[in-house]
Amino acid sequence: MSRLEKNIESKSKLRKYKYIMRILFLITMIIGTSVCVFIVDSNAKKYARNETI
Repeated sequence: MSRLEKNIESKSKLRKYKYIMRILFLITMIIGTSVCVFIVDSNAKKYARNETI
């Protein structure tokens, strides 16, 4: 395999790796944001219940 072919192959692998990492990053951020929203919402509901008493 020539040097050019090796370069093209390694760049192709790098692109695939970057794409996979972007997808994993987005999934992680979505899950993290969902958890934070759930926690804040539950705390707000508890606070609202205590206000009405």
